[in-house]
Amino acid sequence: MIDELKDENDKIRQENEDLKIWLDKVRQDFEKNLDKLSMVNEKLDKVRSEKESLNFELDKVRQTMKEKKIKSERVNAEFEEELGKVREENKSIIIRLDKVREEKNANFDKKSDKIESLNRIEGWGIQFKGNYYRLFKKLNGKVKWIHIGRKWDPKLAKNKNQKFYELGIIK
Repeated sequence: MIDELKDENDKIRQENEDLKIWLDKVRQDFEKNLDKLSMVNEKLDKVRSEKESLNFELDKVRQTMKEKKIKSERVNAEFEEELGKVREENKSIIIRLDKVREEKNANFDKKSDKIESLNRIEGWGIQFKGNYYRLFKKLNGKVKWIHIGRKWDPKLAKNKNQKFYELGIIK
């Protein structure tokens, strides 16, 4: 029985030794894992810090974008307003230009001037200069003029031309 007890005691001691070895191994693994966990925690802290700084920068960018959007909207509104003014001014300038053109063309009898003229009547050129109309033609190396008047009248121009030829003033 003592032998049995001795054997049993040896078994227990051996188991105890095995458990100590196993426990040391588990402690070592735990320490390694704890070290790894510490390194991961440090990295995680760095990442969190970077995330906070990036979020701060992102907030700055968002704020800047909001400000630029507001400024852009304001500038666009000012541009549209100024463009409207320019368009209105352009319309008024076109109206004034049309009036000036009408006043300039008021001295011409539109139908007779466009049909008769083409800047020539019976070989004579027509000139409007200094508010007066006159006919001109180069004869015998000299330019001859026939005064018509302030208003253009093709009948008067033809009559004066014929009278000048009849009287022999122009040969």
